[in-house]
Order: sequence, then C-alpha cells, then structure tokens
Amino acid sequence: YPSSGWAEDRSPLTLLREASNNAARIANDTVKRNALLDILRAQQEIGDEAGAIETAELEPLLGNRNNSWVTVVELQASKNNITGAEQTLARISEQIARANALSHIAIAYAAGGDIQRAHQLSAEIPENYAARGAALYRIAEIQAKSGDVPAAVRTVQDVWRANPYSLIPLMQLQLATGSPDEAVQLTELTEDQGFKSYLLWAVTMAEKNRMRQLNVAATIPVRGVKALTYKDIAHRQLTEGDVQGCLSSLTIATQEA
Repeated sequence: YPSSGWAEDRSPLTLLREASNNAARIANDTVKRNALLDILRAQQEIGDEAGAIETAELEPLLGNRNNSWVTVVELQASKNNITGAEQTLARISEQIARANALSHIAIAYAAGGDIQRAHQLSAEIPENYAARGAALYRIAEIQAKSGDVPAAVRTVQDVWRANPYSLIPLMQLQLATGSPDEAVQLTELTEDQGFKSYLLWAVTMAEKNRMRQLNVAATIPVRGVKALTYKDIAHRQLTEGDVQGCLSSLTIATQEA
C-alpha cells in the first residue's frame, strides 16, 4: 500500500526507503528479516548510506542487527566515510561481526593511503578470524597496485596459509611492472619454506612464458607444492593441446607427490 506521492518519485532510493518502511510492519520476524536484508543489500548497491542506516535499525533480532551494521560499515568505508564507519562500529557488540567491520575500515584506511593505520586495525582482529586474512590481503593488493609488491608480500606473510590463491594477483602485478627475475627475488624475503614455495607457485601461475614457468617450478623447495605446480602447468598444457608436455609435467608431479 504505497503512501501518497510514492508514484511521483520512482527513483531506486525512494522506492527502497518506502519498501523499508513497509517491511517494518511485517509481523513475522523471519519474514521481516529477509525483506529488510534484501532491501539493505540493494541500498548498499546504490550507495544510500542514510537509507541503509534506517533499514539496519529496523532489524528485530540483535544478532541479525549486528550483521546489518556490518553491511552499513562496508558501505560507509567504500564511500571513504571512515568517521561514519567507526561510529557505526561502536554499535556492533558481537565479536565476529566487529571483526568483519574492522576489516572494512582497515581496508578503507589503506585505500586512503594510511597503510600504518590499516595494519593497526588489522592487528586488532583475532588471528583465527577470516576477517583478518581478508583485510591483510586487500591491504596487500592496494600496496601492490601502488607499486610496492615487496611490502605487499610482507603484509601477507603471516596469513598466506588462509588463501594461497590470493598470492597469484600479487605476482601478476609484479610481472606487469617488473621482470620475471624480480618476481622470483621476492621469494627471498622469507625464510618460511612453505611461503616461499607458494610464492614461486604463484609466479608460475602468473607467468605466461612456458619455459620460465617450468624453470621456476623446478626451484620450488617443498615437494608437495612442486607437485601442485607441475599439475597446474600440465592442465594448461593439455588445454593448449600440448599432450606430450602435459604427460611430462604430470610425471614430475606424480614423482614429487
């Protein structure tokens, strides 16, 4: 039952705020929650910060409201409204939700050039929370895009195990701006043989030249990672129709495994 004047302004912002007001009158909390969540996500998509705050306040259940505030923080952080995001963070009581919100704020600081503050906030997130790794990988990506790939590698050196595949974009950025040798030299920044091995694996996945791929793969110290690398190279060779090369790489992969 649209209110008067609704038909005159059919902008997404107005329609979503009207929808939010109507959803508040739903008696069933589960149905209300689902409706408000859809509306909140749509408001996030169009960047309606004020509307998103109003919708989050309507969430009837405390646990779900915490998650709604995280969505508001993400929206505010993406618009570089760090002050607003930190004010919203104060409204979040549940620990995992706070960690997720902190992650968004840390990334916003990094995007604004304050890497030190971004690291400080990331350090406040417990080490066993996924939000910590998510924040540090995004911070590393921002550092790499600014041209400081060595700093990006140092940023993820303690969380790389959570998602080794995220190392590939960092190596792609290094290869786009530097030489293959410089990419390999980055692996000397760590004494952790596992991290070194996955960095070398990431170099091979980012590298386009087949011979350089095979040369780098041969230097990987951890045999399990070397097996993975040759298997991935074999898959590419098969896709390209190089059956003999594929069989050769699979033979090495099997031996290493």
